[in-house]
Amino acid sequence: MYLDDLVLVLDASFIPANRDLPYVNGIAAHAIHCADIIAASGVRVSFILHSYTEGITAPAVRETRILDQYPAVVVEFDVDIPTEPVARAFECALNIVAAPTRTEFPMVYHQSLTMIPFTSIDSRAIVTNHTPFVRHVADWASWTMARRTFTPDAATPLGPRKFEDLLDAEDRGLAALREREYIMCAEISALQVSWLRSQGIHPRRISEIPRPLELPAVNDVDTPPQPLQGLLATADVTAVTAVSQLNHFKNVELFVLGCCLALDSGDIDFAVMVGGPERDTERERIRQLVPGHLKDVFAFFPRLGHQALVRDLFRGLAGRGIFVCSSRFDLVPYTALEAARAGLCTIVADLPTVGARESVPDRYRFRPTPAGLAACLRRVAVEEDGISDFSPIAAAIRQETADDTFLTAFDNLCSRFSMPA
Repeated sequence: MYLDDLVLVLDASFIPANRDLPYVNGIAAHAIHCADIIAASGVRVSFILHSYTEGITAPAVRETRILDQYPAVVVEFDVDIPTEPVARAFECALNIVAAPTRTEFPMVYHQSLTMIPFTSIDSRAIVTNHTPFVRHVADWASWTMARRTFTPDAATPLGPRKFEDLLDAEDRGLAALREREYIMCAEISALQVSWLRSQGIHPRRISEIPRPLELPAVNDVDTPPQPLQGLLATADVTAVTAVSQLNHFKNVELFVLGCCLALDSGDIDFAVMVGGPERDTERERIRQLVPGHLKDVFAFFPRLGHQALVRDLFRGLAGRGIFVCSSRFDLVPYTALEAARAGLCTIVADLPTVGARESVPDRYRFRPTPAGLAACLRRVAVEEDGISDFSPIAAAIRQETADDTFLTAFDNLCSRFSMPA
């Protein structure tokens, strides 16, 4: 590896207490998996975690350890604190995590633009922008849609902050990215590549890197809930979707309404929706969309741990199930790609704002309406041999999302990194 020392920068609220717990969102899943891959190659990996504490008047820095493996420093601050003291706190955190190897300039790998304005100009830096930009959503739809989408409890780089705070942080981060021309963008979505270019970021600074999605080692503790184990024992054709957050982006209502049509017509036998926390009023609201005569064949579960979802549920349904990505705006539907690489036939809403669309042929795309989804389920499960025909597509996705593919691309990006004179 070109690197000796890598520091990942991430929102502290995204880190699970241990690896058995479900990830709150795909940002944490990507960051932690990247850390594991890069650490396994011999690079020293650590984290700087930023945490928003409303009402404090000065930043605070404290050392910790995450996932019983990685050294980390938490930087706490409020959005009302001026830039300079936050920048000093971030520099202090960077000195702490870099001290054991005395690396003068460790590579700093941001998972959003949020902390770039506070990063020292002497830091080598790469950024991956996981979440849609507010202004991108507003341009695509409307400001009303953007406000509805980025609700206060949505998973964003600012966590549960006001819409205005998020927009302000995005604008400041983008301005800092424009100014610091040596910072490289390692994007996992062609949508982000296009948007950043439209915002004046030079193409030479932007690379599209592969998404690493290989499964970690088996953990026997992480198993599906008992009702899912019963589902896996059947031979029925099952439609499934899984999301971390039940938000406007994910459009789970489309999945429910389309599956109800397919269940009524007998094209599928069972439907499963996985997502949201243990107690979730939104999941309960969506559950009420299912008519009474279908409630026994439509199951709803809170989000699962990663291994239970991918290794047990997806692999258990491979060859007889269909994963549905019903998102209306999704830069990288990680779960859809994980389902596909596990061998589960995957269909995707045919929208230019859904990143997984380009990973599947036309026959596995559907018009984003309940009738369009039901028609695609019928085509794939009944009229054509779409489920078994998906095998070579799954194999191609496995290669594209292999850990080695990501590691090679990331190492190549680091090796051509240049600092200002």
